[in-house]
Amino acid sequence: MPIFKLSRQVRLGVMCVGTTSYFLVEIIVGHLAGSIALVADSFHMLSDIISMLVAWYAITLAARTARNNQYTYGWQRAEILGALVNGVFLLALCFTIVVEALQRFFEPQTLEDPRLVLIVGGVGLAINLVGLGLFHEHGHTHRNGDTKTTDSIIEASLSPGEISVSTGRLSSNLARDSAATASNSNSSSHMNMRGVFLHVLGDALGSIGVMVSALVNMYCRGKWVQYVDPIASLVIAVILVAGTIPLVRNASLILLQGAPLGIEMEALKTEILKVNGVLAVHEFHVWQLAEGKSVASVHALIESPGCRDCHDRKKEGGISVDAATDAERPYMDIALDIKMLLHKYGIHSTTVQPEIVSRTEEACDNTSPDGNDSETSAVQRDNMSFKVF
Repeated sequence: MPIFKLSRQVRLGVMCVGTTSYFLVEIIVGHLAGSIALVADSFHMLSDIISMLVAWYAITLAARTARNNQYTYGWQRAEILGALVNGVFLLALCFTIVVEALQRFFEPQTLEDPRLVLIVGGVGLAINLVGLGLFHEHGHTHRNGDTKTTDSIIEASLSPGEISVSTGRLSSNLARDSAATASNSNSSSHMNMRGVFLHVLGDALGSIGVMVSALVNMYCRGKWVQYVDPIASLVIAVILVAGTIPLVRNASLILLQGAPLGIEMEALKTEILKVNGVLAVHEFHVWQLAEGKSVASVHALIESPGCRDCHDRKKEGGISVDAATDAERPYMDIALDIKMLLHKYGIHSTTVQPEIVSRTEEACDNTSPDGNDSETSAVQRDNMSFKVF
């Protein structure tokens, strides 16, 4: 079976077995050879084993489709949480590498058996290259072709009360076009596996650093040789931090329910306000349930089609059933337009809550006799009063 056909759990299992074996070899050889560097690196390998176990458990949880009253979304964010744990763990590991490297600048150490260190480093590099081959597809962001639409939930909320609507003049300048934004939203590289990839990459770079240090100690002479290892360690730490910070930032953004990167909320809100029949928008939220799964909810203020003669109906004892029916029919079209607009931005699970309004008598008096309010000034429209039903 080709490597790329293996499941993520199997890949993690294979790599975990290899890493555990190398951890035992490294710690034993390190003690026998009196190499503090190998002993220290063996504990770095132990941290990788822990990170793989965290990733494996997160994948197992995320695979559960059962939902209950406590976890209504299931375990879809388990892998995001695992990615955050691995990212923070890796940053802490980078911090220890930096501290250890700085100490070696002030207290230089000489390798007692550089040839043995070179051999062990070569074995470690071979194992880590296998790991990079197993997880390389998760080392960068790739697109997910799955654009399956989640069933939308459309709720109606009719709450009484006077409100004031100010639509104002809205521009339509978008910093990014809809297609580019949708592509960013549909991008789905597994954060959890990227965390493991970064751990393996760090080990591979560490093995290269150990081998370079051993070769320099074998064939070069001079006091400067003692500083090769700490310099290599600092370079590796910088590379790992540069790759880990975006992982931690993106995982935190999802867990804190921030708007997806690439979606400009004000620009999207402006586009929704352009939908025919939408007077105003509030309680507008966009967040990610998991990477590549964006969710949105919005309250849309919609004018009732029968508002022009609503004050006549009120004089007869209230809004009739026919008026409510008239209001429901165009709302479904408006909700569909909003839903399609959000789909363009890669948001496929939407909740549109209508707030159907009717103008008050004062607002209706400002309407021209033929029922067309196009002659109403912008100031009058901006300050128009509505009643929510």
